[in-house]
Amino acid sequence: MSQDTSRLRELQSALRAKMQENKTIADSFKVQDGTIIVDQARKSAFDKNMVEIKEIKSLIDGMEALNEVQQWGSEAPATSVAAAAAAGYAVPTQQLATIGEMFISSDEFKSLGGGRNGANMPAPWQVKASLTTHNYNVKDVYSAMPTAGNLSGFQRGSGLGDFG
Repeated sequence: MSQDTSRLRELQSALRAKMQENKTIADSFKVQDGTIIVDQARKSAFDKNMVEIKEIKSLIDGMEALNEVQQWGSEAPATSVAAAAAAGYAVPTQQLATIGEMFISSDEFKSLGGGRNGANMPAPWQVKASLTTHNYNVKDVYSAMPTAGNLSGFQRGSGLGDFG
C-alpha cells in the first residue's frame, strides 16, 4: 500500500509540474487588440502538455479508485441485515403432539399393557394441554385425523349396490 501511495504522490507532483509548464506557456501568449497571438511552437507545446495532463489525471483517478476498492475489499464483512433480522425473529420450535399421541404415550394407557391388564384404566386420563396455553393451532389438533386418502374401512364399490 505504501508503494501505491508513493506512486500516487509521484503522479500528483508530475501533474503539478505539467500544469505549471502550461501556465507558463499560457502566460507567454500575447494579446493585441483583443486577439490572442500564439506562435506554432508554443501552441503545439501547450497541446502536448494538455494531453499529458489528461493522461496523468486519468492515472491518478484510476489509482485512487483502486485504493478505494482495496480498502473496501479489506474491510471486515458486514453482517447481513436480513440474516440479523431472521436470527432475531427465529421462533423456538417445540414438538407438539396430537391428543391421540399424548394419550398413547400417557402412563394411564401404558398401564393397560396392550390389553393384558384389562380393558379399563385404573385412573382416567386427562389432557394436560389446552388450545390457549401451549401454542396449539387447529392444524395441531386435527393433524392425525383421517383424511379422504387414509380412511380405512371405507372403500368405494365394496358392498351391495356397487355403483363404482
